[in-house]
Amino acid sequence: MNERIGIGRPDDAPLHDTVPVQLVYRKTIALLAGAYTWPGDRELITVQRPLIHNAVYILRNMSLTADVEETDYTAALTSVATEIPKFMLYLEGTGDSPEFREEVSMPTFLKNYWYHKLIVPHQTPVAIKGSWRGKLNQIPALIGKASITLTAVITLQEVIDDRFAEILLQRYPLHGDSQVYNGGR
Repeated sequence: MNERIGIGRPDDAPLHDTVPVQLVYRKTIALLAGAYTWPGDRELITVQRPLIHNAVYILRNMSLTADVEETDYTAALTSVATEIPKFMLYLEGTGDSPEFREEVSMPTFLKNYWYHKLIVPHQTPVAIKGSWRGKLNQIPALIGKASITLTAVITLQEVIDDRFAEILLQRYPLHGDSQVYNGGR
């Protein structure tokens, strides 16, 4: 057993035997009245393989991008801070409460953004939802671009060491009654 397990930080998780799970969420919006506007609708996220009920996962990192050049993306941002595109992740069965304390803002592309968060799916099957909310203006570089797609790619890793999972959950308690860790898969 890893001697550092007693530290109980997500960075110390014995993950060498786990296969990462990729979550991919894309939302395409058509140009309308000179802008591309994402309404914040919650939609199911494509999951590479099913998450296991009551298993402990660490959200390791995420990438948030668009299907345009990054310089065009930043130039197309509006001057209103609340309109900067933002991503949110939801786990069905947690009262539709978000998995993040606040939306993840994307003032520029986020590539392999390191973000540690524990996730414990409570329902079977697990339904994960995402939403994009925000607005981009059509700028000269985007003339002829009928739509823009925002993409979130999230990497989760299952903690397969039950003792380490218990230590993590003691140190970093989950929010919400429906996310109680029940000691195993």
